[in-house]
Amino acid sequence: MNNNKKISGEGTMYRLLRKVIPVLFILLFVFSNNIVVQAKEQTVKVAFPIQKGLTERTEDGRYIGYTVDYLNEIAKYTGWKIEYVEVDGDLNTQITTLLEWLKNGTIDIMGAMNYIDSFEEIYDYSGYSYGTTYSTLCVREDDYRWIENDYSDWNGIRVGYTDILKQRFELLDAYAEANRFTYETVEYDTEADIYEALKKGEIDAVVSVDIGRQEGTKSIARFSANPYYFAVTKGKTELLTELNQTMADLNVTNPYLLSSLYEKYFTNKDGGIVLTKEQKQYIKKKKKIKVLFGNSSHPLQYATEDGEIKGVMPSFIEYLASITGLQFEFVSTKTLEEARSMIEKDEIDLIAGFSKYSNMLNGMSYRLSLPYLKANMLLLVRNGLTKDEISDKRMGIVFSEYRYFVDSDSIDKSKIRIYDTAKECMQALKRGEIDYTYVNEYCLSYLMKNIGNYQGIQMFPYTNSFETEYSIAILDPKDDILASILNTAIHSMNNETLQTIIYQNANVSTPLTMKELIENFRLQILIVVIVLLTLILLVSIYMYRLRLRGHALLKLENSKFNKLATMSGEIIFEYNYKTEQFHIFMNDDDKELSLDELSGLKECLEERSDITAEQGRIVHSKDKKYAVILEIAEMDGNEQYAIGKITDVSASIEEREKLMKKAQIDGMTGLYNASVTKQFAQDLWEKNTDDVVVIVDIDNFKQINDSYGHSTGDKVITGVAKILSDIFALYGIIGRIGGDEFMLYLNECKDRHILGVKIQLLQEKVREQLEDRYGVTLSIGIANSAGCNSFAEQFDKADRALYHVKGNGRNGVYYQGEID
Repeated sequence: MNNNKKISGEGTMYRLLRKVIPVLFILLFVFSNNIVVQAKEQTVKVAFPIQKGLTERTEDGRYIGYTVDYLNEIAKYTGWKIEYVEVDGDLNTQITTLLEWLKNGTIDIMGAMNYIDSFEEIYDYSGYSYGTTYSTLCVREDDYRWIENDYSDWNGIRVGYTDILKQRFELLDAYAEANRFTYETVEYDTEADIYEALKKGEIDAVVSVDIGRQEGTKSIARFSANPYYFAVTKGKTELLTELNQTMADLNVTNPYLLSSLYEKYFTNKDGGIVLTKEQKQYIKKKKKIKVLFGNSSHPLQYATEDGEIKGVMPSFIEYLASITGLQFEFVSTKTLEEARSMIEKDEIDLIAGFSKYSNMLNGMSYRLSLPYLKANMLLLVRNGLTKDEISDKRMGIVFSEYRYFVDSDSIDKSKIRIYDTAKECMQALKRGEIDYTYVNEYCLSYLMKNIGNYQGIQMFPYTNSFETEYSIAILDPKDDILASILNTAIHSMNNETLQTIIYQNANVSTPLTMKELIENFRLQILIVVIVLLTLILLVSIYMYRLRLRGHALLKLENSKFNKLATMSGEIIFEYNYKTEQFHIFMNDDDKELSLDELSGLKECLEERSDITAEQGRIVHSKDKKYAVILEIAEMDGNEQYAIGKITDVSASIEEREKLMKKAQIDGMTGLYNASVTKQFAQDLWEKNTDDVVVIVDIDNFKQINDSYGHSTGDKVITGVAKILSDIFALYGIIGRIGGDEFMLYLNECKDRHILGVKIQLLQEKVREQLEDRYGVTLSIGIANSAGCNSFAEQFDKADRALYHVKGNGRNGVYYQGEID
């Protein structure tokens, strides 16, 4: 429960604060996670200026907004008792007063702070941003002439201008030039005059920020991202450290939180749609629209055995029909040639899943709707090759993504083979007709359910992948009204609706042939057969033991058991409790095992109770592991003998251990993930407390992502990870503990001089391989264990050393001993 307090008054703050206030604030970010950590309760006072969507009060006095939700998640981890502090006055007065109180320590934390060099001397910034704001181009909510990101119809759009918006218009100029549209400015004295003109229809649009969007308007474009941080009173180091660590944990445990909160508070998509009178008349008169689908691209689009067309894309078209009133007729063809023939004969109106890289309509006139689905194309390589050896090899690709490679100079076009479906690509890869391929992530997930069919194929999900987008291809490019209806509907669809459609189609059952059934489930079939044979054997042995008495019959029985063991491939044994004699029946080719050679079996026999397969008891020989099934035979309440079998499970246990090890690895870099890295380090620290902790952070990684794209960002992360492994793999533990942050726990490189040489080598390798091309530099914090009572304290020291580097211009190294 929050303890809330309202304080009246207006603080004094120097002129600088009043000038920068309009660009300082925006409060974004929340986290939704169910982890609650028991911690000592601490009251933290937080600034609370009243801002729509960010920090607001309901009529009944509750605190709501982006920042409130985010801090509530922080409090679940830290145990903080949050006290929100308000002041009277307009927004500028509130912010100025609260900044002064933050400076003198009256309050502890203030959110929505832009990073400004001069402010770093006054406040301590959090090490992570907790949100991003964008400049926006907004139109009236009831104006349907302008479709989000549909720049083709934007030329000449009238935008209200005043001198105080000059900086925003500079950003708009760059955005308009990049997207090839023009606009006209209409000058007014104030922003209030601009919004009044928008209501009257004198202008078409206004330039704003996403978090400051006025009621009655909607955004049609976002540009110029700007991150925001928390600020803490200077010198409250313990509070800042706890905040940084918790924000880092939240970033790892819920990477989708930021986008979900942004959609909750700052997007205007509600899944509804309002159509113009002209659009409604068009829909009323329009006949059924024929939509073309593929017939075997599970789960996106496919035809069932009875001809029904199903999948994500048909479900999406059905959704469009439900909200627009348009009527659609689904059409599917078995071959690409048949589809092209129907298109050439004007028998098709729309193509539902048209990739922006498709060559299907080359030489034809058409237009595309806004994209409604994005997917990663993932790299698959045949066994025997690595991802670094494919540049001059044969590639297979689905026709719908062909243009991505045609437009690229990085591949020999003569070595590209085109296929109709992802399944055909993977089958060609398995047969060795091609050396590598790229497959849509949704199709790959479906196809890999048939894992037995695709043995010998390596998958690199985070390497060299690229993104494709699917739109609706409108084969009559002059049908502007249909295009506007589809774009309006696509724009109105929120992410929750799309995810529901994907989820409902993701678990489609896999139709298997008898051959595929045997290939995919041969192990299960074999187990069933073995179990049946084993049951038969056990029953036979039990009946024989009841009936056979004499030594000659027992000898004959042993011979029979040996033959049965040879036939079944099982290892069967019996143990006589009275005589303490142990007999084992094995395949003639196997080396006979004694009771002493089977570690753990004697203990099982001494327990004198049945052991089932579900109990999972394991015994060991010198080089193998066996699962035990045991049944005890009694007479007159006394155990007479035990009979059972042991099954070689060495391979399955080894495979399970491999899978467990794989779960500890970060999928992108191949290093340990955050939780495993810290756990291993903790374990080593408890054994030897004089090891070294190094934290490495990629400087300005957000700018690299924004400038070069996420694919390049991934290359930078994997590049740094490889350099770290090459240099430090023999000296301790290396792990990725955050998006752009790594940790080294060095128990074999404690000498400061040697460590310094290694760190210098790390910087040189980054400079050679990454800095010249992408401007990559590293900030590095180092700490030994001197004065630390736990690994957590040593980690915090290294973290402080890292932030010392970041606070002094980044691109450097700081050893903890220099700042203690």
